[in-house]
Amino acid sequence: MKIGRKYSFLYFCKSRSYKVNFNNAVFNNVNFRGAILTSCYFKKAKFDGVDFLGTNLRKSNFEGASFKNTIFVGPLLDGCNFRNAKFENVIFVNTSFENVKNLDLSHGVEVLKQYPKLR
Repeated sequence: MKIGRKYSFLYFCKSRSYKVNFNNAVFNNVNFRGAILTSCYFKKAKFDGVDFLGTNLRKSNFEGASFKNTIFVGPLLDGCNFRNAKFENVIFVNTSFENVKNLDLSHGVEVLKQYPKLR
């Protein structure tokens, strides 16, 4: 199933998608809080200002995707492929990277093992 290509300022809270083709899609300021996006294709997709809070992304493919100003909080990434993905100002909070494929966390990424404490 192929879906539209540009998504801006949308709230996809608790949405469900299975094996949907989002290749080359552009996501600007989109909230995927609690969404289930399993086995979806995001090849060469662009994410800017996107929130993945408690999002199920199992077995999704992000090959060649670019992430900018994006946050992942407690997502399920089991079986995800991030080959050649680019990151700029991306934060992973309370995230397990077990069984995640080709994820390079060395550039443009901050990993927090727990939620930051307020001062």
